[in-house]
Amino acid sequence: MSFPTLTIRGKLIFTSVTSLGLVAALIFSGWVGFLHDEDMKRVNALLDNQAISLQLTLRAINELVVTEGTSTASKEMAQKGLADFSQALDEIEAMVSNDQTRDDFKKLHEEWDDFSQDVKQFAARRSISISDDEDMVALGRLTRKAEAIDEDVNTIATATRQIVQTVLRTTAGVIIALMVLMSAVLVASLSGSTAPSTGRSMPASSTRPN
Repeated sequence: MSFPTLTIRGKLIFTSVTSLGLVAALIFSGWVGFLHDEDMKRVNALLDNQAISLQLTLRAINELVVTEGTSTASKEMAQKGLADFSQALDEIEAMVSNDQTRDDFKKLHEEWDDFSQDVKQFAARRSISISDDEDMVALGRLTRKAEAIDEDVNTIATATRQIVQTVLRTTAGVIIALMVLMSAVLVASLSGSTAPSTGRSMPASSTRPN
């Protein structure tokens, strides 16, 4: 890069403006990377909350079996587990849903809605007994559905981490490119402002004696 039509002052102004623009772009790229990193931390926390909420719901169901459906605390625990999982699911989908994960989220929503309905019906039973075949079949069905949901959550978690890592790598590449471009502009401006003069000096005249 050269500045053949600019004066030294013009070159300095151009270099300053260009450098400021590149610095601003560098700061913006770094800020975007930081935000994506924070989003990843938030998503990981929500995924942990989902796992805890699902386990909490299953624990409440098992306690209802042990207490023969009489534990109000277990019913409240089941409701809390369902509500916390649903909230975490909605937040995660709002943060990372895209073309790659849209179908996975749709499937998970359908499975979770079905599971939630079954949990509410199970907890609403007047009595639950280990010796009741219908109760045990319902318990086994809930356990299998919970396992399927857990697998879907892990699938989304893996896809989400890959998406965020791709964004972070892209951001890092942009930052490196901007740093290289900034260096090239500075080197070019400095070399242009210190170019040697190409003028030729006239030879000294000599006098010959008469």
